[in-house]
Amino acid sequence: MDDKVYASAIRMLAGREHSCFELRNKLKNKGHANHEIDMVIEQLVKDKYLNESRFTEMFVRSKINRGVGPIKIRLELQQRSVDESLIDEYLDFNQPEWFEYAREARCKRFGENLPEDINEKAKQIRFLQQRGFTQKQIINVIKSNDFDD
Repeated sequence: MDDKVYASAIRMLAGREHSCFELRNKLKNKGHANHEIDMVIEQLVKDKYLNESRFTEMFVRSKINRGVGPIKIRLELQQRSVDESLIDEYLDFNQPEWFEYAREARCKRFGENLPEDINEKAKQIRFLQQRGFTQKQIINVIKSNDFDD
């Protein structure tokens, strides 16, 4: 195993969690050989510096905190070649919290008042769709007025 490749990977992981796919691509882009990358990734997993489950959990939590919905989070995890079973473990579309996350994202962008005209309603729906919330979550947030908890 090449110590330069290992050190480079450790520096990347010191900044944030990575999926195996992301780390492999970053090391490949730095010009390292595939067989060296494979050995380093295997060693990092063995040393518990690289963990797909931990990456998935942190990624989901980070995206939720940024107001991103479950559809978009799932897509981004799939783009990072995270295993579907891990995605399902950390991302449940049916959690009641998603309605609250969608409401928070809408309120942060548009304020507490519900849209009054069709154009404003359409604008807010598009915003929530782009954020990756489900149709059910969007409709619930746009139609409900449960801000006076």
